[in-house]
Amino acid sequence: MSPLPGSKVIPLRWSRYHALVAVGGMNAKCRIYNPDLDESGWDAATESGTLQRGAAVYDGPCRIQAVRSEAGTVQADESVTSRQYLVQVLFEAPDVEEKWQVVPYAVINDAHLEGIPLTVNDVQHGSERFTRDLVCTHNQN
Repeated sequence: MSPLPGSKVIPLRWSRYHALVAVGGMNAKCRIYNPDLDESGWDAATESGTLQRGAAVYDGPCRIQAVRSEAGTVQADESVTSRQYLVQVLFEAPDVEEKWQVVPYAVINDAHLEGIPLTVNDVQHGSERFTRDLVCTHNQN
């Protein structure tokens, strides 16, 4: 209930209105891929599997922020560094699912992220949001 009759604490379309401000912090670009659209094959010459990535379901601005790093985790007798990133894409971005791949490009402030595939672990949801927030992981060997 609002203290002022006929008004709301959070007006309709408040998130959409403020989403325009969030775009100002998106200084990189990324493509998001649904692995169900990928095509696996076989290269007889090299006797190895091939993968043809499907069309990107999103190709546009993003903001990428490191949120956690776990250095030196041992998996299958090998030390693996795992990093988590918050990837924010446009408010209007299509729905994204876990295990989809985010591939950054045009990362003007940190070229180390260029082309590094990040796997979506969690898609954040909320009643009010300015961006579509994805928690992603990059496992380094």
